[in-house]
Amino acid sequence: MKKGVIAGIVLAVVAGFFISKNIIQNSIDEGLQNLNQYGLNCKVTKNEGFFNQKREFNLEIKDGNKLKEKYIHEMGKIVSEYKVIADILSKKLDKSFGKSLEKLQFKGSITNSNLNPFADVKANIYLSDIKDMVKKPPILQQMLDKKTLNFDLSYNNKGKLKNLKLKNIDDKFTDKKESVDTKVIGFNIKNKPSENKIVLNMSLKTLSLDFFKQGTKEGGIGFDGLTYNIDYKNMYDSSAEASFSKMTFKDEKSGEGISIGKSKTASTIKNKNDKCSLNTDFTTEDIEIKARGQSLKIEDIEFDMQIKDFDAPTYKKILASNVKTTAMALNKAPISKIRQAQEEQLEHMKTLVQKGFKIKFDFGVKGVQFLATNIENAKLKIDSKILPNSNNLQGLDVLNIFDIKANLSLTNEDFDTISKLAPPQFFKMAQAYAKKEGNKTIFELILKDGKPTINGKPLM
Repeated sequence: MKKGVIAGIVLAVVAGFFISKNIIQNSIDEGLQNLNQYGLNCKVTKNEGFFNQKREFNLEIKDGNKLKEKYIHEMGKIVSEYKVIADILSKKLDKSFGKSLEKLQFKGSITNSNLNPFADVKANIYLSDIKDMVKKPPILQQMLDKKTLNFDLSYNNKGKLKNLKLKNIDDKFTDKKESVDTKVIGFNIKNKPSENKIVLNMSLKTLSLDFFKQGTKEGGIGFDGLTYNIDYKNMYDSSAEASFSKMTFKDEKSGEGISIGKSKTASTIKNKNDKCSLNTDFTTEDIEIKARGQSLKIEDIEFDMQIKDFDAPTYKKILASNVKTTAMALNKAPISKIRQAQEEQLEHMKTLVQKGFKIKFDFGVKGVQFLATNIENAKLKIDSKILPNSNNLQGLDVLNIFDIKANLSLTNEDFDTISKLAPPQFFKMAQAYAKKEGNKTIFELILKDGKPTINGKPLM
């Protein structure tokens, strides 16, 4: 009895294994066959393994234009507002680009578990050859020989990409007397599969290219700590941010170059109850630019802008009319038709302004050094409203739609420095309105009911 039960359990496990194995195999094989609709041809060259199965394959692009059109079409579906433009571009792009793609050949492998149908599928793919190039440039041949462009990928059980990782590159590539030391470390893209939005996280630890000629370094390019994150649902509900810890470009011979320290930018747009709000901010530090014997240094820059409560339906009309105008231009429509579409877009923009919204703007800069000019610390803050109105946005009457409070703050030394650079008439006017508070020079602009004042004095 016990033996019968054990045998039954074993049979059930074995049957379950073969069923899941068959499902997984069919799913992967079907996926490989479906590549044909993208202009790709994949041929499995080796198939081995029992519990964990590995397929090795060769992949070539049979129809580069079909691949190009499919890719642009898929991107258009993601950013649906611009699908019309994507479809036009897929047909307009030079067909020679698609033909050039057909020269690329790849090799790789797919590994999956036959025990667990819900396990991730692992893949590897690398550029193996470029057809119809009898004599390849030495650097290109070295990259092919070393399998430099080599990616590891993972997919969930539904075939959605979860992760893409470039294998680390740390090589010297040479061509006669020239060479380039190449480092690409920690490049990774994580995708969170979703039916209704895109969520991507990209990171790159180090990218550096150092160029040498006859053993002497001539220049270099470098990025450290690069990240890019996006959470995109549509043009009215999304966020993105990018940052890096350091960026450098340098020409060793002339000493010219650019160096930028820790930097970050972020942008968010949200739509709630048919009111949109947009926020954009940017920070960077330790900027140094050397060119033509001159040097510019900036210790720190901060920028933040918020646009709140602008009308979402009108904003959507502006985007739609922008798409319409761009599509007409791509299709080489008559100028008169394009101008008519542009006028419609301007009317939508006027409507957006007439419905009113709020704008807040903060800008600050520290430690500017350029020639004999030094700016220690300058800050500008603007808090404003565009009031609901029926203004046609012409003439001085347009001032009546604004309610603005702006504050410019400088150290006294910075004010004196800027005044010396400005035309004499500007200096006299600035002196007349300036307000001193300790070591600060302050200008407070207020615009209300169409009447501007600076530090309480009417602006003449």
